Amino acid sequence: MSYNLPVSANDNLASVRRYLKAISSNVPVEDLLSFFSPLVVQEEMPNRLKPHGGRGGLAEIQLAYERGRQIMASQQYDVQSSVAEGDMVAVEVVWTGRLAMAVGHLQPGAEMRAQCAFIFEFQDGKILRQRNYDCFDTF
Repeated sequence: MSYNLPVSANDNLASVRRYLKAISSNVPVEDLLSFFSPLVVQEEMPNRLKPHGGRGGLAEIQLAYERGRQIMASQQYDVQSSVAEGDMVAVEVVWTGRLAMAVGHLQPGAEMRAQCAFIFEFQDGKILRQRNYDCFDTF
């Protein structure tokens, strides 16, 4: 018999930190998808790269991650602040990425930066909803 033990806000925050580390470590897509509920909804608010924003589930997360692995030679998330309460976690991060291929006028090896806020909602220890607010530095 298995019991679902309650997941604390600190557990959820630790999961977010592991998730961001997994992206930075370029883990296989299957490992990344293990952080998400099958019912996940990820929303990206309008930004310089996606003027109309975006919304998707597991399939879209997988495609975006695989595309990002081709475009980015490396990326890092530096958590500036975080707060967790119940099933909600919010983190403020500085994202830095180095391009593996040309994007617009940027050449391979060029660095991009963004100030970001991510809001996560958890269910049973998995990410059920993620909202991204990305503010890219001029490039």
